[in-house]
Amino acid sequence: MTFVNHFSKFCVLRPLTTKRAEEVAANLLDIFLTFGAPAILQSDNGREFVNAIIAELASLWPELKLVTGRPRHPQSQGAVERLNGVIQDKLTIWMKENNSRKWSVGLKFVQWQINISRHETTGHSPFKVTFGQDPQVGLGSSILPSTALPEIFTEEDLEAFLESSAEAVASAEAVASAEAVASAEAVASAEAVASAEAVASAEAVASTEAVASIYAGSLFLTYYF
Repeated sequence: MTFVNHFSKFCVLRPLTTKRAEEVAANLLDIFLTFGAPAILQSDNGREFVNAIIAELASLWPELKLVTGRPRHPQSQGAVERLNGVIQDKLTIWMKENNSRKWSVGLKFVQWQINISRHETTGHSPFKVTFGQDPQVGLGSSILPSTALPEIFTEEDLEAFLESSAEAVASAEAVASAEAVASAEAVASAEAVASAEAVASAEAVASTEAVASIYAGSLFLTYYF
């Protein structure tokens, strides 16, 4: 069974043993109580079948009100048919890569792959549109370095790693702060030396200019006389 939300494109795939309305309704009820129920239920199995499902759902959940969609809705029908083709291809690949005939297990991973992949219509993955965030895959989705993951098995291991990391960061910050202070003192000392040299240079220039001015005056006076 393929269930697709038209807005988010999020899909739920369920293996069925039969196509009876009771089994389909039981699976839909599980989906609706997890993600919420739609207002319109569309199916490619005809209105009579959909009406039977809605009646079964109503007996299980009296507050639920659904309406039957058009029997051959062109937009939704084409989208579901394309999705079913993608599901078959991905499921075939999964079974080959894992050397497994358990297609019902592979169906769960195919659902995951489809829901975390970017959809061309929304520009986002169905997962992100539905939940407002990117999917997480355990510690592999955290900021922890991949080299540390093989050493973490329990929550205590995780806490110990985080504590040691915090201590290492604090130590690095202390070293960086000390180096920054030393650098600042070196800069201040260099600036003081440069300032003193500049003053001495300025005084020397002033003295030279004064001597030159005196001699220039003397030459002028000598020339004048």
